[in-house]
Amino acid sequence: KNELLKTAVKSFDDALRVSQGKNMLALMGKARAYFSMHKYPDALAAYQDVLHKMPDLVDPDPRIGIGCCFWQLGFKEDAKVAWERSLEINPDSKIANILLGLFYLDASGHVPVNSDDFLKLYRKAMTEYTQKSFKLDKEVPITCSTFAGYFLSRKAWENADKLAHKAIQYTDVNAIASDGWYL
Repeated sequence: KNELLKTAVKSFDDALRVSQGKNMLALMGKARAYFSMHKYPDALAAYQDVLHKMPDLVDPDPRIGIGCCFWQLGFKEDAKVAWERSLEINPDSKIANILLGLFYLDASGHVPVNSDDFLKLYRKAMTEYTQKSFKLDKEVPITCSTFAGYFLSRKAWENADKLAHKAIQYTDVNAIASDGWYL
């Protein structure tokens, strides 16, 4: 897989060279390839370069990639800011919504379960962001997996099973498929 990604980076570099650095989709592709290679600083720089050159680009949205890079680099608050900015520009971004949902789910895991903070964070994750993402598109694998976990905790077995199967069916990400099989 790594060799294919290296070849992709070379192809994107060729496209960028031919376009004199103006092909932003090639730069986005290069950023995504770097991300898949776990070269998060390089991916972040490429996504930021896209945003600098095309601040109005929303589809694909480089802010999503910027946030994912920040998350992988351990800068979760910066990731949140990037995803919130994405939602300011496109409130119907199913991906920004689920990523913010996951941010708040992660945050809820760092406070006592019986605290008001936990309830506030968990509610925000599930009702404000995950639910909105699901309403926008019922077939986003990570949203299905997240809701399957929620229904599992509520002992709503049928809903959990149906959503876990959807997550498995629609994903090409091993971690999401694994979550679906686990659920």
